[in-house]
Amino acid sequence: MALKENTVMSESILVVGMSHVEAIDRALDDADRRQIRVLALNREPGIFDVKANRLDLSAITGCCPKVVCLSLGGNFHNIFGLLELPQPIRIGDPTLGSVPAPPKRLFVPHDLMRLHFERRIDRLLSHAEAIHEHFCEARFFYLCAPPPIADETHLARHPGVFRSRLHMGFAPHDLRVALHRLQRDIYAARAARNGAVFLDPPMQACDAGGFLGRDYWANDPTHGNAAYGRLVVDQIRAREALAA
Repeated sequence: MALKENTVMSESILVVGMSHVEAIDRALDDADRRQIRVLALNREPGIFDVKANRLDLSAITGCCPKVVCLSLGGNFHNIFGLLELPQPIRIGDPTLGSVPAPPKRLFVPHDLMRLHFERRIDRLLSHAEAIHEHFCEARFFYLCAPPPIADETHLARHPGVFRSRLHMGFAPHDLRVALHRLQRDIYAARAARNGAVFLDPPMQACDAGGFLGRDYWANDPTHGNAAYGRLVVDQIRAREALAA
């Protein structure tokens, strides 16, 4: 739902983010919408200029949510590592030595990869402080992006923005899980730094390998569906009750 200038919002939970909040929005029923508002920034050019990466919250007035849930970006692990790079890589791992193991792949130390992720992700996470300031009376939850989708048949059938790079082939499963975990840790650290609660993906939505379960795939390569969004809504409500 588009917001107009000087919009007054009375919902007690405000979810702010980019494409991953669409699953939450699709999961809401009429009763939910009396308490929860989803602000999908990619649909709000008057608030968020995607190309310029500029956020302007001045049009949102009279909004005093008790809880603000942030899902800023979250797809970098897929953009970087869903498909093989021109030079296939493996990254350092404290337990396994490297992920994946084959030595023919270029080795990237864990700390160097983390620094690269931090610098790229900060382009969107830099907006978190402004959102905290605008909703200074609210408690904040940071929502982890859903885990990657393992099934390469599904990914090839729904390649989305990755269509032109499919010829590169898909990256190894263990590398993709490791990159998602690396991104997850960066978001969790930012949440802690900003005094927010970090929410991991709902356990029910994850399979034994750390991927998104089959029942929760959207018809694209990276997002959860409405069933996934419902699990996240329930997770937010349960955490809100604990924090109250």
